[in-house]
Amino acid sequence: MCNLSTVVVNCDNIAAPGNAVDIYFAPADELTSYPLTEFETTPATNKSAANRKTLAAAFAFVATTGIGYFRRVKVMLNTPIVNASLQGDGGAAGFDNKLDFELADDGAEARNFADELALCKRCGSGVVILVKNPDTGVFTVIGTKDRPAQLLTAELSSGDKPGGTARGSKFSVSALGKATPHLYPSTLTLKTTANV
Repeated sequence: MCNLSTVVVNCDNIAAPGNAVDIYFAPADELTSYPLTEFETTPATNKSAANRKTLAAAFAFVATTGIGYFRRVKVMLNTPIVNASLQGDGGAAGFDNKLDFELADDGAEARNFADELALCKRCGSGVVILVKNPDTGVFTVIGTKDRPAQLLTAELSSGDKPGGTARGSKFSVSALGKATPHLYPSTLTLKTTANV
């Protein structure tokens, strides 16, 4: 089963370049469904392009004790924007929605996080990721329940690097889909604690 931990990085390391941002991960297996957009909920009144891309409800999770929530991970982003690039031709065209980030740590938590993301991929599952825009407060959603994001690469460096440069862990995650990522308004609930 795909499971993830919350990650708190070691602050003693030299920081990796970029902006410190909290992103949120949830195993796709823990979602009971994927929210509808505002347009899908009420098409007669929500006809704009924004309504077609904005989710209308909070994520719904399974009720199993100890799981069913988004895990917070503090990361470094050189650009706090998800890269959505068109891939394929004709009827096979779709978007590769990708995020590259670093943890300013190479310790046990970062290694465990890499192991957990790799396990999600090996289990044929993946994660749904929320990346908050620091200017608007709106989250970009990478992956869905049916097409979750998966780990593409993980590079963990340990020990002191020459010249006092930062050491840390680099990750790249991607979700292939038919469209660009949805938006998740900050007015909707973001469940960040496990079921009890």
